[in-house]
Amino acid sequence: MVDRSARNILAELIHQFIAGRIENFDFENRVPESEDFAIREIWWCGCWPLYDDFRTHRMVAKWRIPDESRQEIAKWILFLHSDYEYEWKPRTWPGNPGGSLLRLLTFGSFPKFPYAFRTGEESVWPFISKSQFEAARCHPRYLNNGS
Repeated sequence: MVDRSARNILAELIHQFIAGRIENFDFENRVPESEDFAIREIWWCGCWPLYDDFRTHRMVAKWRIPDESRQEIAKWILFLHSDYEYEWKPRTWPGNPGGSLLRLLTFGSFPKFPYAFRTGEESVWPFISKSQFEAARCHPRYLNNGS
């Protein structure tokens, strides 16, 4: 399910955050709740690892995102402005109790979930395929006065 309102909000929040206009806790507190898996996955697997969640800061100076990483983040925003369903299997973080417990009980032989059951082309995440990414890139909703 595509939650257009929540996606638009998160896309704008990411843009403001990466540009250094809002602080990390303001960003985090304003992420919309939604049944759209793209919201949770892009925030949890994409945005959250970018910042320090123990102290307040903006993404400037030592926290500034390198230019090459900005291209990656632009893919997230492009996806959020698309009408594509999020098709990746949900990632679980290494701190996930189920995955961590299974790895502990199997002495580390059980695979880590984020990589074990992948369903798409990693280079274009959160898009599922290069063709989906290229289609969105050629027809961006945001630049075509989409809502």
